[in-house]
This record gives sequence, structure tokens and C-alpha cells, in this order.
Amino acid sequence: MPFTLTDTLFVAFAAVDLIAVGIIGFVAMKLLETAKKGQQTVEPALNEAKAVADVGKAIADRVREDGTATVRRVKVVLDRVKHRVEHTKRVVQELKPGGQETGQALQIAGEKSRQAVHTARSVGDIAQRLGRLRTAAHAAADAARDTH
Repeated sequence: MPFTLTDTLFVAFAAVDLIAVGIIGFVAMKLLETAKKGQQTVEPALNEAKAVADVGKAIADRVREDGTATVRRVKVVLDRVKHRVEHTKRVVQELKPGGQETGQALQIAGEKSRQAVHTARSVGDIAQRLGRLRTAAHAAADAARDTH
């Protein structure tokens, strides 16, 4: 039985459909291959970003610990200086008959006290800066983690 025009067109369209499905499958395979290559290319960068984030967090923790220890040490030294200044003032008061020398000793004790207060303020400023550094390092670590 010969094919009619409709049968011929139907078979031709079926063949075109099969060819189109084959081409789509080939393109999908190439697209998947490209995606895998892209993933392999990006993976080292993501690993590096994670490593940088971990290092940033470790630095922030270390800065916090060192800053806290430094502040504690400076406070101890400041307390010792204050104690010695007070002791010097008491000794000077007991030796008051010395007159002029007593006045000079009081001036020196006052100067030392002002220097101790200035040092304490400087340490406070350093502690604030270390705190800001820690916050920035944590923000950088969080941002690096969020990128992957």
C-alpha cells in the first residue's frame, strides 16, 4: 500500500522530531559538561575563601585575647603606680619640714599620677581599636562564608 501525502508528512515530521530530540540531548550533555568544568574551576576559590575566613576568625580571636591580656597587665601596672604615688605622698607629708623639697616631691608625684592616667586612657583607646578590629575580622569571616 503506498503512502499518502499525509502519511509521508507524518513520517517526515517524526524523523525531524527524532533529530531535534537528538540535538537537544547533545546540547544538554555539553551544557552539563560545561557546568562541571565551571564547578571544578570555582571550587578552589571557594576553598580559599573558607580558609581566609578561618584565618580571619583566628586572628580576631587572637587579637581579642592579646588585647584583653594587655589591658589586664596595664591595669595592674596602673594600680601599682597609683599605690606608689599614694605612698610617696604619705612619705612626703611625713617629711613635711623639708619645705621646698617636699613641694618638689609633691609636684613629681602629681606628674606621675597624670602620666598614669594618660597611659590608662591610651590603653583604653587601644582596647577600643582592638575591639573594632575583632568586629571587622568577624564581619569579613562571615562575608567570606556567605559567598559560598
